[in-house]
Amino acid sequence: MQLNSNRIIFKTVLIFLVGFGLFGGVKSQGICYPFIKRQYFTNTDKVGLSNMSTTSVSGDIKGFWVAGHGSVSGSNHQDGFLMRFNDTGKFVSSLRYGVKGFANANEAINDVVVTPSGGAVVVGSSAVSAINTSLGVVSYFSANGKLKWTKQTPSSSRTGQSDILMRALVYDANTIVVVGEGRQQTGKSNIIAALLDSTGVTKWSLNLDLNNTEHHAYGIARVGNEWVITGWCRTLQTYPFAAFIRNDGTVRKVWKGTSNGINQFGHVVVAPGGTIYAIGTTGAGLTANVVVCAFTANGNRKWSRSIGTNNVAEGGQHAYFEGSSLWVGSTYQTFTNTRMLLFQIDTATGATIQNQKILSNGNVNFSTVATFSSRNFFARSKGGVVALGVDNAAGVHNNFMINSPCNSTCGTSTSTATNSALTWTWDSTKYTLRSFGDVASLTFDTASYSISQAVNCTQACPLPIKTITSPLVLCPSTSSVSTDATQVLAESYAWKDGSTSPQRSFTAAGTFYLTSKNACGSREDTLIVGSASAPTKPNLKDTLFCKSPFSYSIDVSQPFAKYVWDNGSTLSKRTFTKPGVFWLDTRNACGSRVDSVRFKILLPPVSPKLLDTVFCIGKSVNVTFPKVSQSLYTWPDGDTMVPKSFNGTANIVLTVSNLCGVAYDTFDVKVKLPPTKSRVKDTTFCNSIFGWDLDMTQPNVTAYLWDDLTVGPKRLITGSGKFYLTLTNACGVRTDTFKIMIDTVPERRLATDEYFCGGTPYILKGRQFSGYSKYQWNTGAKTGDLSVSQSGTYILHTENACGKRDDTVQVYALRCDCKMWMPTALTPFGSQGLNDEVRPMFVDDWGKPCAVKSGYWSVYNRWGECIFDKRPIAESWNGIYMDQPVQSGIYVYIVHVIFDETVSGFRNMDKQGTFLVLEGNK
Repeated sequence: MQLNSNRIIFKTVLIFLVGFGLFGGVKSQGICYPFIKRQYFTNTDKVGLSNMSTTSVSGDIKGFWVAGHGSVSGSNHQDGFLMRFNDTGKFVSSLRYGVKGFANANEAINDVVVTPSGGAVVVGSSAVSAINTSLGVVSYFSANGKLKWTKQTPSSSRTGQSDILMRALVYDANTIVVVGEGRQQTGKSNIIAALLDSTGVTKWSLNLDLNNTEHHAYGIARVGNEWVITGWCRTLQTYPFAAFIRNDGTVRKVWKGTSNGINQFGHVVVAPGGTIYAIGTTGAGLTANVVVCAFTANGNRKWSRSIGTNNVAEGGQHAYFEGSSLWVGSTYQTFTNTRMLLFQIDTATGATIQNQKILSNGNVNFSTVATFSSRNFFARSKGGVVALGVDNAAGVHNNFMINSPCNSTCGTSTSTATNSALTWTWDSTKYTLRSFGDVASLTFDTASYSISQAVNCTQACPLPIKTITSPLVLCPSTSSVSTDATQVLAESYAWKDGSTSPQRSFTAAGTFYLTSKNACGSREDTLIVGSASAPTKPNLKDTLFCKSPFSYSIDVSQPFAKYVWDNGSTLSKRTFTKPGVFWLDTRNACGSRVDSVRFKILLPPVSPKLLDTVFCIGKSVNVTFPKVSQSLYTWPDGDTMVPKSFNGTANIVLTVSNLCGVAYDTFDVKVKLPPTKSRVKDTTFCNSIFGWDLDMTQPNVTAYLWDDLTVGPKRLITGSGKFYLTLTNACGVRTDTFKIMIDTVPERRLATDEYFCGGTPYILKGRQFSGYSKYQWNTGAKTGDLSVSQSGTYILHTENACGKRDDTVQVYALRCDCKMWMPTALTPFGSQGLNDEVRPMFVDDWGKPCAVKSGYWSVYNRWGECIFDKRPIAESWNGIYMDQPVQSGIYVYIVHVIFDETVSGFRNMDKQGTFLVLEGNK
């Protein structure tokens, strides 16, 4: 699976259909209880899927899973997806998954079914690049949406011959059966099926050939002590079939249609009594109808029905039981659009119980992409169904729609499809059975993503509402009060004292309780009846406050009274925090009155809240602010003038006073300096790989500019060089410079003994690879290398920032008849055969090669790493290290050789030097 950074908004449609009329039965009083919800959701992050297609939905009491596949945005392949929603349609989690690593790595998802633990099993197919086709896959997800395992049908290495798994059945917590069609094993489209445990281990598998050209399995169910697989096969005609499989994976019997025509089985369900119901399609094109067939395990057909409408193509997809009736979902395709059809039939006769509902969600199209394999709805434990499809209201997009017959305009309309008997014959048939082997493990790449949801319309199942007014007041002039709790949404009423009438009169004070009920639930209301007189004057007094803010609370409670303040408040208690004139209207059933109150305030002194002020050295600052009338402002020197000028650093306390008190304001005035010199000095690091986090922050510096034009006080230094930092504030600019150098602890560069041919100067190589070391020879020389012309003992002291060392070398000037010749450069991968290798050669004074008895030579890079270690003298080096060309630059060689007896003079030779590696063709 590949991730794409482009933001893609994709949409797929999920529709809930729940209600009391369509799926639960209309209540006795005929009250309509709508449950309506249409909810859009879209992808909100960069894990994008375009052209998204939902295929199946399955759920339990906690919610439901939605599965499908879609093209990965900006790529050339498609991934599967799995989304989890709770029982109200709220998004919980999502996962995108598939094979990662090659183009056209397409995943196709055909079915999802919930597990007893709340997880999901998903089946489909996955592309395999090695055979240029797809193999069937089954994936197991835990309840939290994590992918636990994926299994794939085995490959027989047949190019272009695919396997596809179309339907899954989770029989119990440890039994999973998957069915589909496979060409990989035999090269022919046969029925394939397998039984797995919850860990993905294969218990049995089969490849079933009914002696037709092609075979397609779309249904799986448990009947008695065996499994039934349904689908269709074709040679010249198209026939439905039902195959009965024993627990060990062997075939007990196969029934297959014998009549000419097009009759196809898809999904299959089994009633508690053992009757099998297969749902599919009869006919083709706009003459295709839904076929529903009831039969026994012995092939005894009870009835077959053809259900459809003229010039509309219907194709049965999924079904579930509700008591003695069967709900069936199918496609509903006209000349111009494709929608979903949902209808209910009698399981005993196949007759239509209720007119079909066309699910459109108000859109041109609403359907699933698969004709036979779609699990396009499921029964909710709370009643109704969740239906699934893809619409195109504004481009292909997704939403939930929950509704019932109470609101036929919210996505449904009524169809008048005919229901007629369908005549065709079938019989047992011969077959060829083989096992296709164990499914194999497959690794999927996964990525989660989030969606946003927006409710388009919603209306919940309504409970009774509150209709009584409490309290009721018995005044001195009245002997009784009454209430009428009648409402449209209530079916029954029950007072706690036994009365069942919503209308009632009261002659004495007390507390009474009423319960109102309907099919959605009930509510209890409390009615208080009390005795009271007309309101009296409340305790309101005009008041002056010398405090700000102030808080003054009043409680004007009177028995059974209602209150209206000038601000609209209806509470008996009120807290006042500002001055003004306020009024109160107090009333009950016995009378009313209006009172007013005035509050005044003298504000205490208020601090101007002066901010700390900085100014550049040599200047001054004027402090000013808006003055408040009736307040006196006194500075520390006794001055009362505003504004006030300051020219030095000081902590200022301003005293503000009036008749209600004193306030103080403290602030600082500070002299600000220009940027100061940074603390960083020239620094040497003793390792070539380092990271130095510099923080050059200075107080009051407003801008930092480095030599590489980066800004900010912080910089990570990872290499050597000369660095510049310019610091700026309101008072000046300065630039600081520092150097970063890289060195290592001095290493021994001299051999213990050095031999050279007398008569010519010889260079002792004591210089370190880096250039920051200091040298001191016992001869007084201060260079790394020393030219010598005679035997002797030489001592070199080497010192740098990383350490120091002393080395001694014994030098011998000898008579030599052989000299070494070494190229000064080579060009790996340059012109073939020209300067592309290097090795030492030895000749005497007359140019004749010297015979070598033994020896070796080595090559080191600039960091002292040996990259060509003690190789034979005759072996050339081609500039390759660890199968890669080395970088261009200077490399050090060391040669040790012993000449044979044909060479006169000194026969041992140790040499070292350098040569240059150049890029090719240089």
